[in-house]
Amino acid sequence: MVDAIGFELKGKYSEDLEGAEATNQRVYGAIESKTPYYYGGQLVWSPKDFKSYKALIMPFGNDAGEVTRFLGYTEFI
Repeated sequence: MVDAIGFELKGKYSEDLEGAEATNQRVYGAIESKTPYYYGGQLVWSPKDFKSYKALIMPFGNDAGEVTRFLGYTEFI
């Protein structure tokens, strides 16, 4: 991921990333709706010269129906 975006994400919260507000809204939307979400669009939050990216967010839950974690996949184009 560091090679792809140009900086380390370890120990950081996505809320702290400049330009990631729309990305955060999509992730939170998938978690709140408890449904997977796919997105493809322009990459604005990386200093690298990528034109766009695709992302898949898959929330997972417990027996009570609460989302306890999510898996995200990102492809930079």
